[in-house]
Amino acid sequence: MNRQRLPFFALVFLSLAVATTRADKVDDFVKAEMQKQRIPGVSVAVVKDGKIIKVGGYGLANVELNVPAKPETVYKIGSVSKQFIATGIMLLAEEGKLSVDDQLSKYLAGTPESWKEITIRHLLTHTSGIIREAPGFDPFKVQEDADVIKTAYSMPLRFTPGEKWEYCNVGYFALAEIIHQVSGKPWSDYLNERVFKLLEMNATRPTTVKSIVPDRANGYDWEGDKLQNAETYLAMRPSGAFISTVLDLAKWDPGSTPSISLMISGLNSSPGTEEFRLEI
Repeated sequence: MNRQRLPFFALVFLSLAVATTRADKVDDFVKAEMQKQRIPGVSVAVVKDGKIIKVGGYGLANVELNVPAKPETVYKIGSVSKQFIATGIMLLAEEGKLSVDDQLSKYLAGTPESWKEITIRHLLTHTSGIIREAPGFDPFKVQEDADVIKTAYSMPLRFTPGEKWEYCNVGYFALAEIIHQVSGKPWSDYLNERVFKLLEMNATRPTTVKSIVPDRANGYDWEGDKLQNAETYLAMRPSGAFISTVLDLAKWDPGSTPSISLMISGLNSSPGTEEFRLEI
């Protein structure tokens, strides 16, 4: 059986080639990509000089109920969430509660000798050498972050810390646990208080399967040529923890240069997100 697994969320930044771009060119690009990639629904916010100059939705946020995608549609944002975990660490550094050059072992108990030289900076920059995924992570099992991290202790480092770059989700589990240890609060509460509330990003929150989330997009994947509902993961990974809207993300990144943000719905969760830059 040919089962195509696709990312639930993609955040796309497109550089505007000129000061003014015909809005229909954006529409044409979005619709063409939706058709090419078989994407059920997309929400778009175009930010220029700190202001939203175009916003809208394309396709469906829920195929079964025929619910259109719109600017307020809430999507899983996958690994785009990592920037918020990193922000939490940098806020604590700014407050003098930690240093990015502190060793990881200062905050996580029982780390192996091979992890001795790993610093917070290494975790932030994906240069720690830790394997990408913890062996004990199970998307259908709710676990403490610290317990998931410990399952990676026995795994050899892939390279000497700082030697090179390699994408690592375990590192962001560790950063989230550091936020918890240093702030004395769950990392989700800390980020909500220090980032989301202050910026009035009211739709941005940790992924939840139980709570009622207005305007939430459904998830799908393709099995051959058949679109079907995606499996619902119970676990919440700090490496891909949040749900949000294009309107909230426009508040977070108002755009020092003209850009277009697209959130793409209707696809199943997978490690990481897709990011693109291209001229239009």
